[in-house]
Amino acid sequence: FRQGQVFFGPFGKPFRDILRGLGHLFVQNEASGRHLKDIGIQNYTVAGDTRIDRVQSIANMAPSIPIAEEFCQSAPVIVAGSCWPEDEAYLLPYFNAELPDSWKVIIAPHEINEAHLQSIEKQLNQPTIRYSAASANPKKLLNARVLLIDNIGMLSALYQYGRIAYIGGGFKTGLHNTLEPIAFGLPVLFGPKYHKFEEARYLVKEGGGFVIEDADTLHSTLKWLQQEKAYRAASAKALHYIQQNQGATQQVLHWIESAGL
Repeated sequence: FRQGQVFFGPFGKPFRDILRGLGHLFVQNEASGRHLKDIGIQNYTVAGDTRIDRVQSIANMAPSIPIAEEFCQSAPVIVAGSCWPEDEAYLLPYFNAELPDSWKVIIAPHEINEAHLQSIEKQLNQPTIRYSAASANPKKLLNARVLLIDNIGMLSALYQYGRIAYIGGGFKTGLHNTLEPIAFGLPVLFGPKYHKFEEARYLVKEGGGFVIEDADTLHSTLKWLQQEKAYRAASAKALHYIQQNQGATQQVLHWIESAGL
């Protein structure tokens, strides 16, 4: 819960009544609990975010992806996950003109229709191969600097091959999942629409996440993260959020068992 939601506004009584009708509420943080307390709701527990347990489990059991392994070849990789054209407007020019020589890129667009994939390919002047074409073109895969993911479902596992992640949606509808990459210790970059997400606010405050406003901030942030000391500090901050916030699922299950439900 956060200030500004309908529950806490002048016309929020019907929605507050719905909350009061619930048997028990599990909230992510102390601030959420205070918001509930301010409207007279006491039956809550600060348990944390069960999504963190889920992404940690995914990271622990992430399958190897042979095509990605062959593509990366131990190179430092930027993974651009769930990106939209609004994100690509900054990312693709950077990849064309400023990508360091030893680095590679994995792009997993939010939309994988043919028109969008072709648009990305036309804008890139780096050697690029689609994931679906990689098996039949091993030489092209070896020489590619951009791997374009044209399927759904493998992004969470692809982060294991990354060094830095850019998460899409922050210039459009709202930020996509930042928990998946930080479970692998990747510093994350994203656009300015991130304030609805507890983890993103934490990452920005602590130095594991970085807000990209324009081409200049993208350039300066990536240049800074190429320094080993800066990278290690940001990576540690990102991973720390996952490590310190695990256990929400067990708290919920323990409460259910104690209540005899």
